Amino acid sequence: MLRVALLIRYADLTADIPTSIVLKSFLVGLRFDLAVTSYILAPVALFAFLPRIGMIPSKLNRRISTVYLIIMAGIAFLMEIVDLEFYGQFSMRLNRLPLEYTQLPSMMFKMIWEMFPVVKFLLAWLVLTALFGFLLHKITRFTYNRPATELRLAHFAIIYPLVLGLVFLGIRGRVAIKSPLTWSIAFFSPHHFTNQLALNSCFTFVQDALVESSRRNKDAEPFAGISPKDAYAKTRELLRIDPDKLVEGHPIARYEGSDSLNPSAVNNQPHNVMLILMESLAAEYVGCTGGSRSLAPEFDKMSEEGLLFTRFYSTSGHTSPAIFSSSCGLPIIPGVKNLMKRAEGQRPLSGIGLVLKERGYNTLFYVPHDLHFDNIKGFLTVNGFDRLTGQHSYPAKEVLSSLGVADEVMFDRILDDLTGVQEPFLTMVMTASNHGPFIVPERPHIHPDPSVEPQHKRFNAFRYADWALGRFYEGLKQTEWGKRTLLIIIGDHGIIKDQSRDIDLALYRVPMLIIDAELIEPGVSDHIGCQMDVTATIMDILGGSWINNTYGVSLLNDKPGHALFIREEAVGFIHNDYYLLKGFDGNFSLFRLEDPDHKIKNNELSIKMNDYSEAMFSSFYFLIKSRLAGLP
Repeated sequence: MLRVALLIRYADLTADIPTSIVLKSFLVGLRFDLAVTSYILAPVALFAFLPRIGMIPSKLNRRISTVYLIIMAGIAFLMEIVDLEFYGQFSMRLNRLPLEYTQLPSMMFKMIWEMFPVVKFLLAWLVLTALFGFLLHKITRFTYNRPATELRLAHFAIIYPLVLGLVFLGIRGRVAIKSPLTWSIAFFSPHHFTNQLALNSCFTFVQDALVESSRRNKDAEPFAGISPKDAYAKTRELLRIDPDKLVEGHPIARYEGSDSLNPSAVNNQPHNVMLILMESLAAEYVGCTGGSRSLAPEFDKMSEEGLLFTRFYSTSGHTSPAIFSSSCGLPIIPGVKNLMKRAEGQRPLSGIGLVLKERGYNTLFYVPHDLHFDNIKGFLTVNGFDRLTGQHSYPAKEVLSSLGVADEVMFDRILDDLTGVQEPFLTMVMTASNHGPFIVPERPHIHPDPSVEPQHKRFNAFRYADWALGRFYEGLKQTEWGKRTLLIIIGDHGIIKDQSRDIDLALYRVPMLIIDAELIEPGVSDHIGCQMDVTATIMDILGGSWINNTYGVSLLNDKPGHALFIREEAVGFIHNDYYLLKGFDGNFSLFRLEDPDHKIKNNELSIKMNDYSEAMFSSFYFLIKSRLAGLP
């Protein structure tokens, strides 16, 4: 009923949306409604069928349960009714944002009274809650209007697990093993309103409020000692932003590039772009980057045809931050593992997907496993990717493990699909075979190495992933569109070698390889960079003017580079060949990048580097809060 009310309230937003898609919002939304209902029912379900104290033998417990359900339903109804106006203000379903105004309650209530028909909404809420209470009372009386009987043990053994199982399934929202229900599942169409319509405001509010509560103490402190003005100024200094090129009203957004594109010599077409994030492609195990072990001979051969960056770093030790930073050019906030799951992820940012989409590029994303894992689908759909392919696009027989299909299967699918895609296109790929449980197809030339126990399964998967990449690259070169495609390959993160360190550089140092015979001279660069620089580097290579509202810089310029990465609350910052580690204890350690085992003393440099890193985190935090992180 309340979803119908939201639809009626904003019916003008459905003018160009097919009726079938609007109706599907209700079907998709049912899953979120069931999840909220199941959360509310869970405490009742735990004791309702218990002998002696359950709802059948105890009239008191029936009354307690009825009162509890009416209260909880009333709270849920209130959230949904508030959301009728909240959506009009913010173009998204109710989230934790109202909680940020509770520090000034008088101002908040006055603003609400002035802006919204409070009396009408309160009356609607009271009527709805009273109707629910009346119906629940009638149902309860009808159900228990018979002589009380004790459940037999056999009945209890059947009913109790069944009810708890159904409630748990409702809460989880999915039968897929890899990921429970997330808001990204509501993003089933290219229409923002119908995706939002499918959500449940109770679900979005509580989920976002819980995430905020869990991180409040972790991320508030680093930003308490610096003002937005100072944070932005320090960030602009680090990024060497020309004040004359700033977009008016935006603290870091600046005009970059030139009027001319770099067209392909083949049919004078713009270049396609393919960005491949290789799972756990650690520079420590790649020969061409000076690794201690060479497990990627195919990548080594490919590096001879492109520009290889040997001092390139991930922004985190996890996959989802790599997707976030590589696609959007933004840092990760300490203590916050996955910004893609937060409400901020529902607002478009300024990454490569949206920038190239404005240039007329078709945008695609491929991953071998569940697209909803870590909210990938929802986040990338909002940020410019129109066609996403995951595990459910493959026959069930090809699914190899919980990580979906093998890399080679996904790469074959990409080669087939892109042959029929209109150019130019942007394709982003995330592999997974080189990730636990390290289940990969048996191939005659990929042999486990028992001599490196207990890591031979990992290293075997590493070799397999490299083989699949090399095989794909050879296929790519045989296509016509491949001859005019800018190929960028990076690792999503590395592999920890030294567990004793707060931050082990091996977890963050990954190779970056750029291949394009027409635009890039092969070679090796020791320029320092990180995943935040991917978007700016791609745009620099493609040419043309654009607005850079990211924290990245092109790695093709001669300015000193930097890298910023985190592990929970520990922070690593590299700048001008120095490496600063701010450990879990908050203490600083300064090293020369080429000698990270021996500390050096330079308090002035340590303070300067720490100021830079905190300014980056703080300014990004303020940028998100002020809703200025999107394209101007």
